[in-house]
Amino acid sequence: MSYEPKSLKPSHICVIQLHVEGKTNREIAAAMDYSEQTVSNIINSSQGQSMIAAVCEESVDTMGQVRSFLQAHAPWLAEELVKEAISSPDLKVRHQAKVAALGMAGHIKTVNVNLNTSHSDHKYEGMSEAELRQEIYGHRAPKSNNPNDPLVGPDGKPLQ
Repeated sequence: MSYEPKSLKPSHICVIQLHVEGKTNREIAAAMDYSEQTVSNIINSSQGQSMIAAVCEESVDTMGQVRSFLQAHAPWLAEELVKEAISSPDLKVRHQAKVAALGMAGHIKTVNVNLNTSHSDHKYEGMSEAELRQEIYGHRAPKSNNPNDPLVGPDGKPLQ
């Protein structure tokens, strides 16, 4: 009479996966640090057999199957994405679809930005808020000499 596990542990599922991949019991035993008999018991258990049958019936999706499905449907998905990029009434959705389509096609330029602020960190040290605003915004400084007056943008609205 063979051993029948009460429930399959994650390591037992690994044994079954290796079996389905075509590994021999000896190879599985060496990889999992089990005896060949333990590997055989796991594979021949009722739970092991039902799991193997499910995989063989392709009722269990694998990443390979998902990848194959997406690759097979990529032209249709790309076409739908382009339709959305052209005809969506929502400007934001159109923009996102355009960016996604260009990314799929490999036309999105990657921009790397290097910020080296070590030289400028000390430039602003010890300055008041009003002095910083004057330094940064220059010509857009407040019209009055009061440092509490907000800066205004070209549209006349206060800058935040």
